[in-house]
Amino acid sequence: HVDELASLTAPLIVVNHEHAAASAREMAALRPRATSLALVLDTVSVLLGAVLLFAAVRAARLYHRAFDERRQLAEMRASELDHFAARVAHDLKAPLASVVLGSSVAAQHPEQTTRTLVKIQRTSRLMGEMIDALLAAARVEPERERAGGTAVAPVVDLLVEETRPAAAEAEASLCVEPFAPTVMVACSSGVLACVLSNLLQNAVKFIRGATGERTIVVRVLERAAWVRLEVADTGPGLPKEIEDHVFERYVKGKESTGMGLGLATVKRLVETAGGRLGVASSPGKGSCFWTELPRAGNGAESRVAG
Repeated sequence: HVDELASLTAPLIVVNHEHAAASAREMAALRPRATSLALVLDTVSVLLGAVLLFAAVRAARLYHRAFDERRQLAEMRASELDHFAARVAHDLKAPLASVVLGSSVAAQHPEQTTRTLVKIQRTSRLMGEMIDALLAAARVEPERERAGGTAVAPVVDLLVEETRPAAAEAEASLCVEPFAPTVMVACSSGVLACVLSNLLQNAVKFIRGATGERTIVVRVLERAAWVRLEVADTGPGLPKEIEDHVFERYVKGKESTGMGLGLATVKRLVETAGGRLGVASSPGKGSCFWTELPRAGNGAESRVAG
């Protein structure tokens, strides 16, 4: 029985040995491929980790960039709001002083109440139109104004009348050269009033430094497609170093007490209306600020301040 069992067990041992040897050979053959696959998977994992890290860093940078852009936009809007408030305060100072003066005259001289109230109404209406013009110009991307037409004569008459007391206080004569009462410009009366009011106020303010004759002259000249408005004075003129930059924001002369926003506002309003502007100055002899606005067509609707 032992011999029979041995004879039966021996082939099984041989078969098992051969099977084990074959399995060992297969494992030896699979080991390099498994090692290579593991290496590939490790490499892919590292690359995926690097990609995810890069994406996370990029997302963080984009978030911070968007945050900075929003902060800068908020600061720009706040700055524009400050500039708008300064422009309104600057441009409405003279008309508001005229309203206050008119109210005082009406209170002290009842016989002139009707005439004074009419003037106050005209000035108040013009102030509203000036605010509308400043609001339109304060936009980040202002649209080009499309106005039917504004008669120049009523606006010039009203603003010159309001400026005369300040000119008299500065011991300067203020006159308007004759021009056709039918002249019209293709912009709102608010734009025209803001532009002319700024030029008149600057002329009165700086003519105080003149040593000789003090004269301010307003001219309205018709061109083929333009209406040219000039405000000339015999003041001290502009220093050469700021003449080319006088229409930029916060640029002002040494003797100026303002914020340097008036002429920058004029430039923005004129450009919004599709016009152009400039200055000719001679130190010690005076300056002539001019602007050319598109001339309104013959069939344009007239808009008169008052």
